[in-house]
Amino acid sequence: MERKTRGQSAIEYLSNYGFAITIIVLAGVVLWQMNVFNPAALFSSKYCGGFSQVHCSDFALDATGNIVFVFENSASQISDITLVDDQERQIPGSACENSFDLQNSAKPGESFKCTSPGGSIITGAVFGTIVSDQRIQVRYRTDASGIYHVDTGSIKGSTG
Repeated sequence: MERKTRGQSAIEYLSNYGFAITIIVLAGVVLWQMNVFNPAALFSSKYCGGFSQVHCSDFALDATGNIVFVFENSASQISDITLVDDQERQIPGSACENSFDLQNSAKPGESFKCTSPGGSIITGAVFGTIVSDQRIQVRYRTDASGIYHVDTGSIKGSTG
């Protein structure tokens, strides 16, 4: 009878620690997805990221009050690139073009620039202001499938 008790207690021990380790791993994944472990997002004076297929390299406010984003395409060939709002409608006055031939498309690894009126994305944005966690959405069509995707990220820091 004693052997069954030791075996049962060993199984209980392993399953309890297994559940504890699973919970810790899941909590770590959630924190990682929330960008908690990205020191640039926490401590830098300027951050533009969180996107999955198009990576934001930089952003600034130009002299006319437009906010300019520089993205790099990590997806396959994409086209029909636009900045969109929460309802996935194009932001009025916004435009995107690549750096190579000024077309509204980008090859893998190619960078492209999107310009939008500052007030359309950042409420009350003026040159040199601090932006805190503004959500940005980029819609694009993957040329291989013809399907539209929306990539969401955020910016924070000085727009100057």
